[in-house]
Amino acid sequence: MRSQLKSCGGPEERAEKFEEEYDDSFGASTDLRPQVIIDTNRFEVKTSDVSIKVNPERTDLVETRVIDGQRYLMILANDHVEVNGITIGFPDKDEDNEAGGQPTAQ
Repeated sequence: MRSQLKSCGGPEERAEKFEEEYDDSFGASTDLRPQVIIDTNRFEVKTSDVSIKVNPERTDLVETRVIDGQRYLMILANDHVEVNGITIGFPDKDEDNEAGGQPTAQ
């Protein structure tokens, strides 16, 4: 579990602390399978200001990118898109429109 925590960007000292607490609680030879601690029926991405729920079978629609030094979550939006109950549309990528490439209410 320590290597998983480190691979996700967790600090070394927290990974060590988790490993110690885990060994004390469950025993050093006990395997902890992710299926036991992760709700596989839910996939949610959170930042301090945003929360996005995604169908767990469609996590392929979400990716991360760094653009001009900024980190972004990208969501493929080829199908029906609603914001606060209002359907929005996106301009065709070749279309030059007044919205400057921004989504518009339909």
